[in-house]
Amino acid sequence: MLSPELNRLLLYLGIGLISFSALISVFARKIRNSFKPFSKKAIWYLLISVAVFALTGLFIAAGFFASYNRYFIFFQVLFLLYGSLHVYMMERKMPWGKDKQSFLPDFIFTIVILLAGSICYMLTYRWQNREGLEIPMMFSALFFIIPLFVWHTFLTALAIPPKVFNQWYYPVHEPMEDPEESKLKNMLLISFEFQKNGNDSFFTNFRAKAPVDMELGELFYYFINDYNERHPQGQIMFSNGTGKPHGWMFYKKPKWYTILTTYMDADKTIYLNRIRENDVIVCSRIVEN
Repeated sequence: MLSPELNRLLLYLGIGLISFSALISVFARKIRNSFKPFSKKAIWYLLISVAVFALTGLFIAAGFFASYNRYFIFFQVLFLLYGSLHVYMMERKMPWGKDKQSFLPDFIFTIVILLAGSICYMLTYRWQNREGLEIPMMFSALFFIIPLFVWHTFLTALAIPPKVFNQWYYPVHEPMEDPEESKLKNMLLISFEFQKNGNDSFFTNFRAKAPVDMELGELFYYFINDYNERHPQGQIMFSNGTGKPHGWMFYKKPKWYTILTTYMDADKTIYLNRIRENDVIVCSRIVEN
């Protein structure tokens, strides 16, 4: 016999599933032509998924754990794995899955599976265990939808266009004036690392003082001039044989644990580029053919 609380919950879930299915039939035509949640393929996918949910409820009879808390975590992990497999299969088997911007169809279809599957999961759990914990255990199924959000968050992040930084060019025909005194305060000690010549097979590390209020491109300009004046026999090459200046890109030298490369904007100050004491700035020469 089912308890009154369980009967009431099943009634609510059933009404919710039927109502949600009715709404799907209305919205399906408006979302995308390829979104057909009641197609033969989608129904078979739904039935198989619901069957997996139902079979999961039988694990309570296996006696894997003595504690219900551990069982709850076990079911959470299972549904997380189911959700990951579901996202993988849905993106490949469902007609709308090939569209990388198909969040709404994916979300609706996943909710239908979650609602229908939770009902079957709860019933099979109740069939094997009569201690009244089927309702709390049912909430472990919510982990099924997490991979969907993670996947679409990842796709959204990939769709963000990368920030484009303009290359910095040495002003061959427009020499800069001496820096203002106000910019020569609050010095940091940093390093520039680059090839002195475009044909060099190695990088050279140079120590430099960096005023925090000076633009990075301006600082690099003064550094090149100062170095070339003091080392006329081993100057830094900033142009090709015809006098055309090379382009330069600047980024922080990655640490061993760094995942993303942090590029610098030559038109921003040392402070705004978030350059800190002892940072190593790699200066990449762009040689155009």
